[in-house]
Amino acid sequence: MLKNNRHRVFSFLMIFLSLTGAFKSRGRETKTPLEIPAHKLPLLPQGQHLGYIEGFNPDNSPKLRKVMDGAFAESIRNGMSVARIQMDWTDLEPIKGVYHRKKLAERLRFAHSKGLAIYLLLCSADTDSLNYPKDLLDKGGTRFAKGLKPDAPVIVARYKSVLDWAIPIAKRHGVYCISVGNEPDTHFENDSTFMTHFLRFVSAVRDHAHTIDSDIAITYTSNCDPVTHPERGYGKDIADAVDIFCFNLYGYGDSAGFDRKATEETLRGMLALSKGKPVQIQELGCSSICNPDRNWKFHKSSYKIQSQYFDWAFKRIKSTKRIRAAYVFQLVENSPYIDKWYAKAFAGEDMSADWVKSLCSWLKGLGLIRFDSAKKKPAWKEFMKALKNNYSKKMPSATPKQ
Repeated sequence: MLKNNRHRVFSFLMIFLSLTGAFKSRGRETKTPLEIPAHKLPLLPQGQHLGYIEGFNPDNSPKLRKVMDGAFAESIRNGMSVARIQMDWTDLEPIKGVYHRKKLAERLRFAHSKGLAIYLLLCSADTDSLNYPKDLLDKGGTRFAKGLKPDAPVIVARYKSVLDWAIPIAKRHGVYCISVGNEPDTHFENDSTFMTHFLRFVSAVRDHAHTIDSDIAITYTSNCDPVTHPERGYGKDIADAVDIFCFNLYGYGDSAGFDRKATEETLRGMLALSKGKPVQIQELGCSSICNPDRNWKFHKSSYKIQSQYFDWAFKRIKSTKRIRAAYVFQLVENSPYIDKWYAKAFAGEDMSADWVKSLCSWLKGLGLIRFDSAKKKPAWKEFMKALKNNYSKKMPSATPKQ
């Protein structure tokens, strides 16, 4: 756990050394936790912000691409002020000591040129994968090399080495926050100690990042397992390891429509775990379609339910000022290519064929634009309405000066 005596002693020691001037890093005094600007998101303009995640299709048609470009332009005109860019650790360090600095700058350049403040995911542990350099994993690439845990000294040191050069590039390109993982919670099922070790990793790389630049916030993105599975115990330690509290929030339907009560309870539970820190919702989503399987409880989806969810979500976020940014997941429905990828990934799990079909259908329906017809769904209007009426416009301070 992070809130143990060793962590407290370390914190007191850092405060003492900082006050006495005995400890310096790269010519700068190390700041105490209370002095770290990152906790207040200084690189994100004041107010609340909305953006969206485009999706992962490699096969969007020219017609669909044109609609997507138009949706982006419309969002910018109506006040979209943030962007989320996703990369894996392996994109920046595919093999030990080989770094792709230009690739990072290239991925950030377009959003930066539009004046958007960027939330950057440099993913280590992801929902269904470990995106670590090959030498840190076993031959199959699905588990750590023998004896390693997420907070192993070699893993922490290697990620720190990436941050040493990645953070300056990120700062120059308008990044306000870096996430070091996405839903690592899922690995708890195979290793009940995973999250304890992962939170130690997050804490260690966060503290290191502050010695490089204390303006950029460090976090990781949780799913809602800390609320739905409180017996796992690690939820109370998340806020201590991060600068801002970040999680994904999905809505579901029942026979009466959007299940507002269940989603509200989950949101309240996650906010309670944040311990008063700024909050960001990385994935805000609700499906519009599903091929129902009677054994799958999330079988009710429709355009109406999707619109009801976003109407509720945007109003609920607006009333909670600590939620500084939220990203709609996602702009475009999954293509058949992605559907097949998901089906193959789930095939090895203990799921019926009908269950997998329902799940893939539900995932496909998360998009606000249809893949087949390139037509916008009614929920798109909810996103536009929120941008127009409720959220911060772009501000020059969204991008640090060069």
